[in-house]
Amino acid sequence: GITFHITSILYIPCYFFMDKKISKKLLITLFLIFQIIYLLQIPIVSSTIIGISNQIGGALGNLLVAYTQNTHLAVSKGISIGHLERTLTFIAIIINYKSIINTNKVNIIFINAFIIYFACQTMLFELSVLANRLSMLFIFSYLIVWPAIIYNYKLKTNRICLIFIIFTYSTLKVSDYNSGIFYKYDNLLTGITSFQERNATFDAYAESILLDNAN
Repeated sequence: GITFHITSILYIPCYFFMDKKISKKLLITLFLIFQIIYLLQIPIVSSTIIGISNQIGGALGNLLVAYTQNTHLAVSKGISIGHLERTLTFIAIIINYKSIINTNKVNIIFINAFIIYFACQTMLFELSVLANRLSMLFIFSYLIVWPAIIYNYKLKTNRICLIFIIFTYSTLKVSDYNSGIFYKYDNLLTGITSFQERNATFDAYAESILLDNAN
């Protein structure tokens, strides 16, 4: 994984605890801590980085401080639909924790992966770029967690409603990610934009977008 991105080194310590069960009390405690830090915007990360930079000093220390003060890197998302979805998913995990694990013992790995994903998204709110990069390492948890939650709803009507909600949310999420002019989504059904057209779009808008980001 490190050959793709250096952040993959975080997988190494995960081998020692990813398959460990967590008590429901600890699960609720972690959930409340993450929410308090995020909702109250408590700057734990930047304070820690600044403290470390003061000890290190020199060019590296200055680089760490500059990283926390960069207006493009240090952007908090605040309360969003994404945060509400993650919160509801975490609550669903707390409610169905035992039954999800009883369905398949391996599910504990994916639950723990989601907890780390949630922690990255909330505790690293000050540095959105870092939060996104680290959380992407554990986003795979959704592939198991959501189906496991759906499986625990025995009534067919409840399952259908939950599937519809997840499908709608996922569609909106994909649409939002691909709404940018440089990230337009193409497929064989709706038609594929040629390389020449995309290149022309890039040439037309790249300069103005880069100037806006610089400001």
